[in-house]
Amino acid sequence: MRCSFNRREQKKEITVDEVLKLFCHTWINPDYSRDMGRKIVVHPDGTMSLYGLVELSSDTPHRKERYTIDEAWTDKDGNIWFKTTSKMPDGTTYQLNKINKSGTVWEYHWAFIDSDLPDGINPDAPKYRIRHRKTE
Repeated sequence: MRCSFNRREQKKEITVDEVLKLFCHTWINPDYSRDMGRKIVVHPDGTMSLYGLVELSSDTPHRKERYTIDEAWTDKDGNIWFKTTSKMPDGTTYQLNKINKSGTVWEYHWAFIDSDLPDGINPDAPKYRIRHRKTE
């Protein structure tokens, strides 16, 4: 498994507010199929709007979910890592997230069971996603 970070490496814990400064943006991947979600807007109130079943230009999300940031840290390269729990109408998911140091790339893995999350980011894994911060 190719991982760009391992939880056993040294990490510096950071505050939720520090994470929100980088996380609360519009994130897109126009190459994804509509069912994978082409656009996600993360709001500082603990909600995110998903635009998977609509076009990127749409202002109407197909779904909203609530998230909590459970743990956050930086790695030795200055990347932001954090674990989230997302509550959706049809259940709960857990994510291991990474936002690069410049705040332009968001990578994550998701799982239905927290203990199923990997120790790091593996772009070849089936539940891996990548999005880029939309520039206005």
